[in-house]
Amino acid sequence: MKISIRTNHYTPSETNANSKVELKGFATLRFDDKYVLDNIRIMENKEKGTLFVALPTIKGRDGDYKEFFHPITSNTRDALNKAVLGQFSSESVVQGDFYTYDLGKTATFEPTAKGNNFFDYTKDNIVGIGSVKFGEWVCENIQIKKMKDKDDVYIDTPNRKDKSTGDYKQMFFPITKEAAAEFKKVCVDALEEYKAEKAKSADWGIGVHEERSVEPAPVVENTQDVGAMSIDDMDLSDFEDIDLSASNGKSL
Repeated sequence: MKISIRTNHYTPSETNANSKVELKGFATLRFDDKYVLDNIRIMENKEKGTLFVALPTIKGRDGDYKEFFHPITSNTRDALNKAVLGQFSSESVVQGDFYTYDLGKTATFEPTAKGNNFFDYTKDNIVGIGSVKFGEWVCENIQIKKMKDKDDVYIDTPNRKDKSTGDYKQMFFPITKEAAAEFKKVCVDALEEYKAEKAKSADWGIGVHEERSVEPAPVVENTQDVGAMSIDDMDLSDFEDIDLSASNGKSL
């Protein structure tokens, strides 16, 4: 599978002497020229002097920061880390330009989801929450939301707040109309499948008075290896929390 990577170096105006890690740069991934993952951080383990890749995270209900989009195999994780860090450290690379890499996998980056990947959830303008697989990657905490002015829905993924503008922007998103339509259809179809199965169970008197207690997204093993450094060890006080309820309002 081929991806394109853009890296940029970052020089902080001041450093935190008590922090175990330091931000050194940013990266953006582009998959098949159809989807983009932004806000990837390249961090340095200050004790070891080594770099590692920190994919975007969101703050969970338990207060821990977790990746919402990530590889589901260690081989893909290792190939991604090698490509990103290799490009970031190369003196021949032009900062801000995209470079294409083959991660060595034949799987395509096509979205797939089933009914058990989503569930209906009514709050504000949200009608469903779930996760979608993209080959050997998974995107979790996807929200299906009602549009304000139309009898339709759009797909929202975790957002980050742009400190310069105050706007919220998605960190993973499709960049073509075809990809946006494909992503939306997979999410909506999975939610409808879940609702149909739920209705079928209710017809048979199964679980009618029970509430769904499992998490919406499937449990996927986090295979990230950052040299004995995890997201829990980071000093994240300089970064704003992600607000999952916020949306850029953009219709996909």
